[in-house]
Amino acid sequence: MLPQTRGLSSVAAAGACALAVTVLVSAQQQPTFRRSADVIAVDVQVVDRAGQPVTDLTPESFEVTIDGKRRRVISADLVDVRSGTPTAAVAAVPDAALPPDAPPPSGAPPGRIIVLAVDASNFPVGGLRAHLMAARTFIERLPPQDLVGLFAYPTGPKIDPSTDRADVIRALDHIVGQRESLTVGIEHHLSWSQLIDLSNLFETVGPPPCNAGEPLPLEVQGICPSVPAGGDSSDCQLCVDRLVKDTKAQVMTIEGQSLASIGMLRSLLANLADVAGRKTVVFVSGGVVQSDRPGGRPDIGDTGIETGRIAAQSNISLYTLFVDSPADAAYTAEARRAVYTGTSVTRDRRLLEQWLDRFSGSAGGSLMRISTGAGELAFDRVLAEMSAYYLLAVEALPTDRDGVAREMKVKVAERNVEVRARKWVTVPKPNATLRSPTPLPGNTTTTTLVRRTTPVHPPTAELGDVESAYFSGNYDRVRTLLARPDRIESLIRDFRVADRPWPDTPQRASALALEIALAGIRHESRATRDEAVRFLAETHAYVAMPSGGDDNRLECLWYRAEIASLEGVPQPEATTPFVTRAVQRCPNDGRLALARAVIAEQAWPAGPAPGRGRPPTVTNDVLARSITDLYASAIAMPEAATEARVRAAWFQYRLGRVDAARALLDGVSESPVAPHVLYFAGLVGGAVFRASGQIDAAASILRNTVARSEGAQSAQVALMGVLLEQGKSEEAEALATAVQTRTNPPFDPWWLYRLGDYIVYPSLIDQLRAAVR
Repeated sequence: MLPQTRGLSSVAAAGACALAVTVLVSAQQQPTFRRSADVIAVDVQVVDRAGQPVTDLTPESFEVTIDGKRRRVISADLVDVRSGTPTAAVAAVPDAALPPDAPPPSGAPPGRIIVLAVDASNFPVGGLRAHLMAARTFIERLPPQDLVGLFAYPTGPKIDPSTDRADVIRALDHIVGQRESLTVGIEHHLSWSQLIDLSNLFETVGPPPCNAGEPLPLEVQGICPSVPAGGDSSDCQLCVDRLVKDTKAQVMTIEGQSLASIGMLRSLLANLADVAGRKTVVFVSGGVVQSDRPGGRPDIGDTGIETGRIAAQSNISLYTLFVDSPADAAYTAEARRAVYTGTSVTRDRRLLEQWLDRFSGSAGGSLMRISTGAGELAFDRVLAEMSAYYLLAVEALPTDRDGVAREMKVKVAERNVEVRARKWVTVPKPNATLRSPTPLPGNTTTTTLVRRTTPVHPPTAELGDVESAYFSGNYDRVRTLLARPDRIESLIRDFRVADRPWPDTPQRASALALEIALAGIRHESRATRDEAVRFLAETHAYVAMPSGGDDNRLECLWYRAEIASLEGVPQPEATTPFVTRAVQRCPNDGRLALARAVIAEQAWPAGPAPGRGRPPTVTNDVLARSITDLYASAIAMPEAATEARVRAAWFQYRLGRVDAARALLDGVSESPVAPHVLYFAGLVGGAVFRASGQIDAAASILRNTVARSEGAQSAQVALMGVLLEQGKSEEAEALATAVQTRTNPPFDPWWLYRLGDYIVYPSLIDQLRAAVR
């Protein structure tokens, strides 16, 4: 068993890999440059159209340019893994130019490092099984000297490369698809192309009005019903309103999940930069959705090009296997409401593929599409292509040694061949300190993990201050640093780019990320708020535990703190996707079920005064039934039953349904509940009994509530109104005088009633901080 350090195994939950692998190959096995000049080592694959390596090239066959300037190719050594023969030096520079003691290349071909990376985020639960079987066959066919590792994410096995294939093969059985299914609270399951077109429509034009006799925009037709001349527009407008909500929810979720997955992949590629030897990453993905409209959403920026550059600078040979399945997705139950055509399926395929195309192209790698079967042909081609490569010795100039990434292009004079070579090269500065491998005695075919003294992407000084204060428990300092509105957006950006802190305790990193994101959501700048929402959605991929239900108490506490804060914004359209996700992950959490109802009620439009009802429109009636049903679900959970009854009663009272409100209050229990819930119950009970004509009962309830709250203002004002109806004007006037002259009135919980659990948010944050220490 390899030691557990900050490598692939130690960061499975966080998804941020800090892999540092040293291939221990004896000196006589390494390809030897026969040269007397300073050179840059460049490995290049040249294959024909069938994927077979071309093996008869000379240095003159290659043309290498760096920053657009041609460089001399001093030698081209062919490394042929298939033959098992020594590395051959092909047409090297004339012997007269070599130092007299330059040894010829000798020994068996060195072992390669091959990492199978699997992005499970875009596959359904069983959608990877056949492809992983093909990957197993691929691994079994690799030469025995190769070192093979596995990196499955967002969650899944992560195994450091070694010559022992058994662990990797066993781990393949534990990789499952993790595509999110937003079935809770989502009515319209849209195709990728529909989602992008609708998002663009709503962002640029706004929700379309449903006018009788007028056609809806093309993007909405077929989803919402048109209104005939003289018809009622209520159903149409309700559909449009829900479509806007669902579109925003799905876009936000996709952006967050995509950025999280890309961050995990980027971390793997960056940390492979320290690995000595030939490195190949075989990347299996179901695609990454990105808008094909300029400035459209989902928007994940230039992450494809940036991530590809990291792979190129880490000297990785990349194969991306795109499992093309949008056509199959069109017939799933989840997509039953989506409108698919041949055109949309073709476009959906491109939407999933375009990020992978940019990523692979920027890395100088190869993108292969798996449209049918399990991918056996693609894995066969990868096996063939990587079986031989050229190691070029390219002339280096003194100006190259500045540690700056330079664009590099490699071409060959042959026709009908493909060249695979990295597109960026970085030559270390002359005084750069490079890590030296430490061989294990008597073992030349394994790996050793090396603990990093500094992360690949260390945090900025400002983010480092926040992390240090959080780690030490100096939360006053954390609050001070996060209270600087001009720095929140940069903190979010830095946290995303830097290595996740505390790799052995990813929950702590997620808790800090939550506090940073929530600070941004309250920012006055819309751009900062949007970035904070995207960052919060991204953080969900890191906090999620592999198992759900009752085994993820810490995760559910994280969600409680998140939702409690978001209830206090309040922005129900933006908050709905988050509470939907929380309820999915923690279906037995009564507080989250209640929060879902509260957030739905926050979207209830302003209207007539409480107790007087609302216009009997179809839209209001449907929304009212939906909110009522959500409260009923929360009432069924003991943890939230009492408060859910009180809130449901208040909602029915606002609808003018006094009898329904009375029936709900009859089941309210005084113990055990929080004091502010009893206060809410007293105020709601007083209003309901007063509306039903039971003035004396209302007065009794409100007197008890005033006494319990030590004179909170809302209860006193409510009692004044009842006293006036009883004809007790003098007592009401005395109470009014007391309210007006009191110099230190107590906190009135009713002021936060509409904000749900926001009233206990500080307590939840304290619990979360204690739980992750």
